[in-house]
Amino acid sequence: MSNEPTLVILIPGFPKDKNDSTCLPAHQNLLLHINKLYPSIKLLLLSFQYPFEKKEYYWNGNKVFAFGGKNRGGLSRRFLWRRVNKELDTLKKENKIIGVLSFWAGECGLVGKKWSEKNGVKHYCWLMGQDAGSANKYIRKAGLKGEELIALSDLTREELLKHHGLAAANTMPMGISPQPVSAAKRNIDILCAGSMIPLKQYHCCVDIGRELKKEFPGFRMMICGQGPEKEKLAALINEGSLAENILLAGEKDHEELLALMAQSKLFLHPSSYEGFGIVCLEALAAGTPVISFVQPMKAPIRNWHIVDSVEAMTNTASALLKQTQDHESVYPFTMENTAKQLMKLF
Repeated sequence: MSNEPTLVILIPGFPKDKNDSTCLPAHQNLLLHINKLYPSIKLLLLSFQYPFEKKEYYWNGNKVFAFGGKNRGGLSRRFLWRRVNKELDTLKKENKIIGVLSFWAGECGLVGKKWSEKNGVKHYCWLMGQDAGSANKYIRKAGLKGEELIALSDLTREELLKHHGLAAANTMPMGISPQPVSAAKRNIDILCAGSMIPLKQYHCCVDIGRELKKEFPGFRMMICGQGPEKEKLAALINEGSLAENILLAGEKDHEELLALMAQSKLFLHPSSYEGFGIVCLEALAAGTPVISFVQPMKAPIRNWHIVDSVEAMTNTASALLKQTQDHESVYPFTMENTAKQLMKLF
């Protein structure tokens, strides 16, 4: 048996290799910070659904057990949970486990809670946003308690309390790493990035673009991402004669997206709900002001503008585009502090 203090992490998906930068970049960054700050702590990752094949491998020196669930439901998912439990039992015999961290109050929270309770191991479940909503049946099914819950933001904590009557003992935003502000020319007026799903409301960007074109005929907007709404967005752009102004740029890897942020004057985030958009923190760090509908934290964040309508988002964007900006980097939360705050729990 190894005497190394070992933290076991349960997560729905994890990068298939170190080049898989689009898969949970914030979580990747968090783990690298834990490795750096706590070299004596061994991390073992159990990834339920992705990669879509069952295998064991190393990611930046951390061992990953991928179960290849492929998001299948029914009995396949039950058998997956059984395999995860069996692996946890084996890991307990071979390692000095100091705790289990489950990402999302879904199947990982369920398995993590039940196994940890049975084996007398400390357990925390980190809610990322949508899992705090009323539709989530796993919270009650798992018997999760407030003292073992971590909310990603003040908003997530409020949603959890409203829908489930649970007060998360900890509120812990994901931070980011300091990065130098690029001297690149800001030749993109507005940048948007994220999955093209209804929740993200990227049709609002087209509406905003239509209005801004009246004031700024040659303005440039770039929307990065993939998803089921892409064809609808393309149709709206063509209908509004905005093809020369709005570019659907497709999915970008993490480094590409950070570079685009440094070339942008504004970042729009029109999502109707978000636990905490890490992409917004990355934009702020790049010196790019953010405009969004959702306010994740009660305390205001410098250069992050909260609005309540498409009209207000349009007006705010127009006003900021007319201003001379110094593109100052803003870091309300750093990943180093997040890693330290998390590891104090264990």
